[in-house]
Amino acid sequence: MKNLTALISLFLLAACGPMEAMTADDLPAVDEATCTKAALEADGVDSTAMEALPAGQYIVSTTYLRLPHKKSALKRFSELVAPMDADLRANSGMVRVTTRLSTSCNTARTLTVWKSEAEMYRFVASPSHAKAMAAVTEVSRGNSVTTHWTADATGATWEKATQMLAADTDGPIY
Repeated sequence: MKNLTALISLFLLAACGPMEAMTADDLPAVDEATCTKAALEADGVDSTAMEALPAGQYIVSTTYLRLPHKKSALKRFSELVAPMDADLRANSGMVRVTTRLSTSCNTARTLTVWKSEAEMYRFVASPSHAKAMAAVTEVSRGNSVTTHWTADATGATWEKATQMLAADTDGPIY
């Protein structure tokens, strides 16, 4: 998440297309039929490439967030994400993290790798994450989802994350 703030700024600028018949806060609508948790967005911009992991078993977590079509929602998202960077870096159980933003689908994805489920939940309970979850209705247009699974070093990819999200029918939806 090193470059997440810069990535979000780029996302905000790229999302500001033509504004005919829209308010100053509106962003263009997306093709909801092609923008789903089961399809990795072609224009997704990664914060960093997922580095190779040492051999071992991990907890891998992914989030698919459908952002509202409002500039103010993207600004709020940026405000909520920035403090989580410090909590992630302070968590000794976090092994790797990368994010992916798409302007064509107005989505944000996370892919994190943890040493243990307990360490992952320690982050979930952190003040910054709790604050973001309390504000989820401000930064999700609905049908956003998160899931996690146990995998070896080869199971932490965007392709696997997309498959796991598509298969998850009972995960938290917000």
